[in-house]
Amino acid sequence: MDHPLLKTLVESKWDSWDIRGWEDGKLDISIQKKKEDIHHLDLYDDVFGLEEEEAARRAALMQDLLSDLKWKNAIIFQKSRTKWIVEGDGNSKLFHSFVNRRYKKNEINGLWINGE
Repeated sequence: MDHPLLKTLVESKWDSWDIRGWEDGKLDISIQKKKEDIHHLDLYDDVFGLEEEEAARRAALMQDLLSDLKWKNAIIFQKSRTKWIVEGDGNSKLFHSFVNRRYKKNEINGLWINGE
């Protein structure tokens, strides 16, 4: 692990990968931009019609938009699960009171055997 070129090799490999990060609303900006581009192409199509290259661009934009929307849904779902884990269920106090009341109602304090 102490090979002199190992660090350089690892850094160059990491730098070569395209890792998508969507912090600070970049995903929302990307989604909005793609929606606007698709809308402009649709308006152009209504007036002039789309060339093959423009139709392919619109299809690629739509594919990217759907991918980004799926990504956003996954992030929202993950955040909601994280929030639930941290904060818990808001109704837990209510449900625990029902459970405790039912437990006390069904509790058997003792048995009488032969009148004792």
